[in-house]
Amino acid sequence: MSAAYTFRRSGTKVRAHAGRGYRAPSLYERFGTFFSGTSYTLYGDPGLRPDRSSSIDGGIDQRLWNSRVQLSATYFYTRLNEVIIFDSSGVINQFTDPLGRNGGYRNTGGGLARGVEFRSDVAVTRSLQLTGAYTYTDGRQATPLVPGVWQTYEIPRHQYSAFATQRFTSRLVGYFGFAGSSSYLDPVSSHAFRFPGPRRAQTAISYRRPMREFSAVRFYLRADNLFNQTYFENGYRTPGIGVTAGTQWEF
Repeated sequence: MSAAYTFRRSGTKVRAHAGRGYRAPSLYERFGTFFSGTSYTLYGDPGLRPDRSSSIDGGIDQRLWNSRVQLSATYFYTRLNEVIIFDSSGVINQFTDPLGRNGGYRNTGGGLARGVEFRSDVAVTRSLQLTGAYTYTDGRQATPLVPGVWQTYEIPRHQYSAFATQRFTSRLVGYFGFAGSSSYLDPVSSHAFRFPGPRRAQTAISYRRPMREFSAVRFYLRADNLFNQTYFENGYRTPGIGVTAGTQWEF
């Protein structure tokens, strides 16, 4: 359910939304197994209940400078009423589990995520577009992931980004972007570790050459992690600076 209203004179729009989410268990979550030689381990549970969530959000959008500037602010609140997780912490015990498992998928209470988002889009000129965004998220679990840790894994509290797109000609386009976040928690061997947030810069340039009325070929060159920052995703170190070149066909 959603609703919005625009004040034409001031260029202001207010909006609100409420909804519920649902995800049925996958086949592997229900019947998954792991084979090793002549033995196998059962991970799935045919009796799993689906993921269920509910959410609300509301915000305001403002246009300025003949719509060349667009500002928006949004508050959001999402509650995961029940989720499916893979648990190897010992909660699933073969002597009490109906399926005789030592670990696997099970239902548990979810958590909540709430916060605010801010975004701005500025058409500096006809050919230069600037975009900036910031998100604050407070993600918490209904039960602690490990003793004393309530913060949700892999969700940093602060995320921010800035992008600039320059159209040099009708065919040649350049791009520069920077995205980063604050530190976040991730599980390593059933323990919670805090990792520094990534701060990645990337740039790209592309040239599009029309071939026929509805087809074209695009040549591009892209560089990622320009500052060669060392950061981790899910506890694993990511590659340093990388350069990619390629061709795309449009038809």
